[in-house]
Amino acid sequence: MKIPQKWALRIATLFIFTLAFVVILLLEGMPWFSELDRTTMDHLYKVRERQEPVGDVVVIAIDENSMQELGPWPWPRDYHGELLARLKEYGARAAVFDVVFDVPKETDAVFAQGIQLMEKVVIGRDTSTSASTAGSLETVIEPAQALTDAGAIPAFVNMLQDTDTKIRRAFVRFKGQTTLDLEALNLMTGERVREEDGRFFLGDTEIPVRGTAENASFLINFTGPTGVIPKRSYYQVLDRTIPPDFLKDKVVYIGYDLIALNTAQGAQTDRFPTPVDENLLMPGVEIHANAYHTLRTHAFIREAPISVNWMMLIGFGILATIYSTTFRPVPGAWATLATVFAMLVVLYAAFAYFRYVLPSTRPIAFLVLVYIGNTIVRYRTVLRERAQIQKAFKHYVSAEVLGELMKNPEELQLGGQELVASVLFTDIAGFSKISEKITPRELTQMLNDYFERLGSIIMKEKGMVNKFIGDAVMAIWGAPLPNPNHAVDACRAALQMHRAMASMDPIKCRIGINSGSMVAGNLGSRERFEYTVIGDSVNLASRLEGVNKPYHTDIMISEMTEELVRDHFLLREVDSIRVVGKQKPVKIYQLLDTIEGKDSPEHGRWADMVQSFYGGLEAYKHQDWEGAALLFEKHVERFPEDPVGGIYLGRCHAFAAAPPAEDWDGVIQMETK
Repeated sequence: MKIPQKWALRIATLFIFTLAFVVILLLEGMPWFSELDRTTMDHLYKVRERQEPVGDVVVIAIDENSMQELGPWPWPRDYHGELLARLKEYGARAAVFDVVFDVPKETDAVFAQGIQLMEKVVIGRDTSTSASTAGSLETVIEPAQALTDAGAIPAFVNMLQDTDTKIRRAFVRFKGQTTLDLEALNLMTGERVREEDGRFFLGDTEIPVRGTAENASFLINFTGPTGVIPKRSYYQVLDRTIPPDFLKDKVVYIGYDLIALNTAQGAQTDRFPTPVDENLLMPGVEIHANAYHTLRTHAFIREAPISVNWMMLIGFGILATIYSTTFRPVPGAWATLATVFAMLVVLYAAFAYFRYVLPSTRPIAFLVLVYIGNTIVRYRTVLRERAQIQKAFKHYVSAEVLGELMKNPEELQLGGQELVASVLFTDIAGFSKISEKITPRELTQMLNDYFERLGSIIMKEKGMVNKFIGDAVMAIWGAPLPNPNHAVDACRAALQMHRAMASMDPIKCRIGINSGSMVAGNLGSRERFEYTVIGDSVNLASRLEGVNKPYHTDIMISEMTEELVRDHFLLREVDSIRVVGKQKPVKIYQLLDTIEGKDSPEHGRWADMVQSFYGGLEAYKHQDWEGAALLFEKHVERFPEDPVGGIYLGRCHAFAAAPPAEDWDGVIQMETK
């Protein structure tokens, strides 16, 4: 069983939605796909306004300038003891070393004295991984015991690098233990992270974390690129060449800020790519200072939960479906682009003003996939529709009408559309007698010539040759494309057909035209159907063609058509009739000529004939049989070529001898079709 096109499109839409969904799920496993989300968030960091530091964190850099002043690294540790003494002198509240002092040194005693003097000191601990045949072994690198005995708090300095090597997150817990930045926060504010059912809190604020309880991390809310957090060189503290209030009441982060790697002396550059620096690498000590700043201000960046991801995914898929099934491709594409742009604006606003990260790559990718998929299906459907339209109509409508149908296939509403149009029927008068007198070959040639002439005229006048039925032709104006002048064009074509037959003796065609409401659409079986119109208006047009025979006329139109064309043509009211199968009477009119031909002698005679005929018709309508008979006698004498006058003359004589009933309405009942 063949599925109707409407349901086939719906099934295809559902299939594309599902397929795009599966593709998105498969892309989740692709590293580059997740990288797109991170890249989007990185861009948000760059375009938002720079975050002003709260003012209680500074960085003291172990940099090239300091090495020029103090010598190559590693420095004697009494330098660090002296540094801590200077920090105490300048009023710093805490010192945090992003350095691991693991190997004991002779100068540790001076360093330890500085730690005791400063009181609030955090020093780094790290991990080391070694490989062997048995596998990899990870060990913890602890600071020298003399330093921790002096009161320095050991904390992990480890950083979390994404697959693209960028650092975006900092640890709340690492291997279940505290980190450098959390210890710094505790020394400055007394706050400690508490854990409840796998969730982490600072006071009443929940920290949005990823990972396990042993290794939980949060997004760093970077204040900006390298250098936003105030920074000075290590040697400047020792030389007392910094502003007096630079260190007062601050937590001081101390760590490497080296451009080049000095492998001979063992110092590492300790610089990493971050989302806020386009080309520069940020020193690890500044990354830690930004992590502390995030904790200190509780300005956590929150990521949308999985439920929001699914809701946006489904929502964008529905939007794409609406765009691709409701709009044409170009407006639909603009709507899709507008939605992507709006999404980016919302994405920026959520991040910049609410520190909220919405999913972007998946919904946008889903939107685009669903839109492209549906558009391709619709495009292929349109191509098939156009091929069907071209196949069905190329021999029946003009090139202009066919072009409009091809450009706007939706104008052709298959399956039934109620509309107002005009229908024309023709057949050949005395066809049976003509066919008896000539050979089949001659008959075929004559009919082909006849149909060719009529078909050309119909298409030239914007009509559609709907079908050939034996020697008859059915044509439509106003379908399949709307035509506000359908009645005028149909009448114009009828006059041209009548003139064209003058050179095809002995062929003489009779034409009937009616205008009104009808249903247009495809009729037939699933395997074979044709586009046509049906309804009472169509049946009446067919009857009017047959009415020409008893009245000996050529072109008969209904009162509905006459109302639409009376200002364009010379017409004559012929009669009021009741056709076979209908109870409602209809006035019929003879179509004689166009208004444009009024200057021709032929048009003038027709106009005189109509004027003469109407005198008798008025007397006839008033049942003045004798007066009407006199007028029709004069009319027939003057216009012997008008058979209608003779018909009325005969009626007048008959009614004078045997008057009709008193309730006679003047309507003539047609006995044949």
